[in-house]
Amino acid sequence: MTYAPDTLSHIGGENKLLYNISRHNFSSYLVRNFDIEIEPYGPMHRLQVRGFRNIAEAKSYARSLYADPSMAP
Repeated sequence: MTYAPDTLSHIGGENKLLYNISRHNFSSYLVRNFDIEIEPYGPMHRLQVRGFRNIAEAKSYARSLYADPSMAP
């Protein structure tokens, strides 16, 4: 996910984003341990989630993340 850091102020910033992603992972993927990293990407920031077994699992994860109502903001 790539975003402008100042666009997260309405949810509490990057720490809140990390918390929400981690909460989603713990509640939806109990037996998996994904790595989450935020890094600068030009004027933007990039959040990466790593540890998927294959592209199908990564796509399924993305669909579940976007379908989670708590992640909508």
